[in-house]
Amino acid sequence: MNNVSKIIQVDPESELPLVIQIKEQITWMIASRQIQPGENLPSVRQLATRLNVNLNTARSAYKRLESEGLVSAQKGVGTVVLPFKAHHLSRQPGRMRSFMIGVLVPGLNPFFPPFLSGIREAAQTDPSLLLIANAEDSPQKASAAIVQLMAKQVDGLIVATMGQLVEEELSQGLSRPMPPIVYVDQPNLTGQHLLLYDSEGAAYQATRHLIEHGRRRIGLITCPIEWAAVEPCYLGYRRALAEANLQNEVEYLEIASAFTLDEGREAVERLLNRRTDLDAVFVIADVLAIGAMQGIKRKGLNIPNEIALTSYNGIEMAAFVDPPLTTVRAPAYEMGFRAMQLLQRLIAGEEIEPDIVTLPTELHVRHSCGCNV
Repeated sequence: MNNVSKIIQVDPESELPLVIQIKEQITWMIASRQIQPGENLPSVRQLATRLNVNLNTARSAYKRLESEGLVSAQKGVGTVVLPFKAHHLSRQPGRMRSFMIGVLVPGLNPFFPPFLSGIREAAQTDPSLLLIANAEDSPQKASAAIVQLMAKQVDGLIVATMGQLVEEELSQGLSRPMPPIVYVDQPNLTGQHLLLYDSEGAAYQATRHLIEHGRRRIGLITCPIEWAAVEPCYLGYRRALAEANLQNEVEYLEIASAFTLDEGREAVERLLNRRTDLDAVFVIADVLAIGAMQGIKRKGLNIPNEIALTSYNGIEMAAFVDPPLTTVRAPAYEMGFRAMQLLQRLIAGEEIEPDIVTLPTELHVRHSCGCNV
């Protein structure tokens, strides 16, 4: 109750009605968990007195919150906050545009700035403000970010890699239209507007290239395979091995818990401690691969003579490490540009059938694989 009384403010000079100002601020506080389920809001009289508004204004704001399932008015108890679900924030029919677009990315490692640049470039002629949320590879933070973006009544969403959270949040009790959503790099989704990288093809190219160099004991450093965007990389790696009759066992697989330099270094050190016969490694992300290069060198091994290395993503930094990293480039900038273009069309009201568009990847050969370039 104290938080509401201290934080909420109204502006009588604003074009936005006072009822809407009050309702949307309380909605934001509920969505961002500043007010917890079971807590009481101030009484209508307390709120009206605190904000210096008419009793009917405060009462109308509470009635709107109740009609949207956010609170319950209980006789003798007061106005109580109810358990919150993201579908409570679905857009009201006839609502004017907010001119805000939400973008959720799983992290801010070097792979995502080009993706965001593509979004910004496509949005240059659009008056909308981009609200960018970083999930930090955390399902809980991703879920909270989705809720907060929706609480701001964004006109649309671009959700990269963690889109299943949106589906889970919204599958329960959705009764009003959702803002359009474009999903990126979420291959487990169906029936949505979805843009994918050819990650399986990328992993296949990178692993096949190592095989063509005569490498036979090829390790894999990956994040958890159950992550939807990671599994295609594992499948591409396995397909390349199977075609060459190289059925590497699980001892050649090492899991990193996040896309960081430290995780890459520690993963390759664990792998090398277990498999001293290793002669090559495919790493599913450049950031992990650059960390892995540090770990290989700390073991006193030479890249590429003793251990060859390939990776996936194509970040700018990959060309400047020693030795320069052979990587399969994913078109992150183009992906962001196309995702924004599609979202703009959906926001404009175009009826576009849900479809899956897969963008091709390209092998960039440098020296870490053993090529003399």
